[in-house]
Amino acid sequence: MLKFRATLPIATLKGDILQILKENDVLVVCGETGSGKTTQVPQFILDEMIESGHGGHCNIICTQPRRIAAISVAERVADERCEPSPGSDGSLIGYQVRLDSARCSFVHSTFCFKVMDLINKLLIDPNWPSMKP
Repeated sequence: MLKFRATLPIATLKGDILQILKENDVLVVCGETGSGKTTQVPQFILDEMIESGHGGHCNIICTQPRRIAAISVAERVADERCEPSPGSDGSLIGYQVRLDSARCSFVHSTFCFKVMDLINKLLIDPNWPSMKP
């Protein structure tokens, strides 16, 4: 799996992406379908935070245009990380799709369906998804 991940176009930009995020609060990533934007960038960030000792304070939210995409991407990322299914004990990956949630209290990457679902969730609970140190 690591060999495949290293062949994705986004892999060559890992250092640049992490450096930009150290210097800025926001980063917009554009690329072709299949380049690794959705599956790799959250893992770059999570791995960097874990390696720097800040993994417990890391919270990554990725939006997807379709319900199935949010679930399948979360499953893909968990699989790439050799973790249990999203939301299972021991998995750092989860998803939130309307009322269907697969998240543990310590989930660090959440894949959501639609930006509006994310905005509505944040309006209802500004601390969502809260992370316990």
